Amino acid sequence: MANLQETPFWEAGIYQLETSDPVLAGPDGIDNLQGKQLANRTAYLKQQVDGLQAGTPANLNTLQLLAAAVNNDPKYSGTVDGKLAFKADKASTLSGYGIVDGAAKSGDASQPFSVAPAVQSSQAVTLGQMQAWGGMQKFVSTSSTSFTVPNGIATIYISACGGGGGGSSACGYGTSWAFSGGGGGAGQSIIREPYSVVPGQVISISVGADGVGGGGAAPGGAGGPGRTGGATVIGKLITLVGGDGGSPPNAQGPGSGGGGYPNGGSGSGSGLPNAGTLTQLWPSGAGASSPFGGGGPAVCAYYTGQAGINGAGYGSGGSGSSAPTGGNNVSSLAAGNGASGLVMIEW
Repeated sequence: MANLQETPFWEAGIYQLETSDPVLAGPDGIDNLQGKQLANRTAYLKQQVDGLQAGTPANLNTLQLLAAAVNNDPKYSGTVDGKLAFKADKASTLSGYGIVDGAAKSGDASQPFSVAPAVQSSQAVTLGQMQAWGGMQKFVSTSSTSFTVPNGIATIYISACGGGGGGSSACGYGTSWAFSGGGGGAGQSIIREPYSVVPGQVISISVGADGVGGGGAAPGGAGGPGRTGGATVIGKLITLVGGDGGSPPNAQGPGSGGGGYPNGGSGSGSGLPNAGTLTQLWPSGAGASSPFGGGGPAVCAYYTGQAGINGAGYGSGGSGSSAPTGGNNVSSLAAGNGASGLVMIEW
């Protein structure tokens, strides 16, 4: 005895036997048609269920497991709706958002993300806690001060420079020679150098002062020297020296640039009898530039000469003043000042 041949196919309908139908067995007999159609439908449904189970996680592939997943709650949809009625946008306190340990973390300095004490009028993150997330502090005043390492910080990055040197002034014109002053050198500098620190460490800071430019000289007199810029001292981490002032000119030659990082420019001039005529110009030495900006530019002008220009960028040098060229007995003008130093600390 053979079984009916089943095909997983959804039959559109089940044939109704009629009184006029003959009795006919076999695979294609009319008497087996209804059973074959029902068997096809059954095979089709089984194929679909097997496919669903194959694509479902093992812990959700039976009705029992699905029921367990929703906590056997026959009104699961209503339960979810009830929970959504208390969603976060209706909360006005930390506990309303489910943060029940906020008061326990009231301003603990060891916790960068803790809240301020609950006794304050409003809960807020403190300045010290914000600093632990990263920041920058700049120091330009030459008065001594200090920097305290924020909580949670083990490395700081320092950009800094010493003060720039002042330029030297030109000789005062007498009877024959005319020589211009030299520019000041730039202060020593660093850019974003890393240093290991510990939270709460206090680092003293002293920013280097600007080097003052040389004063004007009397007719026939030697030029005035530029002053050296001040050193920038950052605790015991590093000391950055200032740029040297420009060397003054005299009857033997023009002023030379002050030493530094880099050096300042040298002046120009002549010791010939016609050095001071109106047809001659003798540029001064330029102040050295630093990584933080330009130094004072070289200058020159007829007759009285021209005063030097102050350094513009932190740690840059001032320029020398240019020689007078307008006849006998002309005093020179003052040279430019260097620029003070700088300290920037990032974390």
